[in-house]
Amino acid sequence: MKAIERVKEYIELKGFNNSSFEKHNSLSNGYIGTQLKRKADMGEGIIIKILDTCSDINMIWLMRGEGPMLKDSVDNKEVTYISNDVLDRFEEQPEVYRTTSRKNTIPLIPIEAMATYGTEEARYNEYVSEMFTIPAFKDADFLIQVNDSAMVPKYNAGDIVACKKLSRDQILFQWNKVYVLDTSQGALINRIDKGEDDDHVMIVSDNEENESFQLPKSKINAIAIVVGSIHLD
Repeated sequence: MKAIERVKEYIELKGFNNSSFEKHNSLSNGYIGTQLKRKADMGEGIIIKILDTCSDINMIWLMRGEGPMLKDSVDNKEVTYISNDVLDRFEEQPEVYRTTSRKNTIPLIPIEAMATYGTEEARYNEYVSEMFTIPAFKDADFLIQVNDSAMVPKYNAGDIVACKKLSRDQILFQWNKVYVLDTSQGALINRIDKGEDDDHVMIVSDNEENESFQLPKSKINAIAIVVGSIHLD
């Protein structure tokens, strides 16, 4: 299914018609119907315009068809709940220890909580599922559970990645490295490659079914680089 077809689903769910949706998003009159009739998809600029205007759309759903159409929120943050089964299997890995101490530990947090991690206004402790001691990842700031298929086969849903948070203003991207991004429309775990210009980066998936796309750097709220991972069978 193309992004234009998913937009049509959103239009129907929200009670728009094509014309009112086009007007709401400053699209040309007849754009939706024409693209559907031609079986053509939307350009990147149109997608970004829709995401900016329709703030309840889940970016991952619109881009890739994964996850729910609409963003669920708690205090305007999407929250992923990590099951006890995942935690138990995670702890079975060599040199991974669940602990109640904060000394030399790494918090396991939902991906959507990484934006405020380490800031004065952060309330990420409310989202911390567990604290773990993992000697191999002593430089990591937090752990995140992979929750989609964008990086298959490198990471599967349920795997745990260790992340080091970076300063958004001083970041020097290492092309083709895997990063965790908090964007204005949702969170991503993807490779980053050089964009079409200095204001964009290319978001690249290891999953061959997912297309790469350009993302404006201005849409990145927070960023971390993946420094290691633990695979859960």
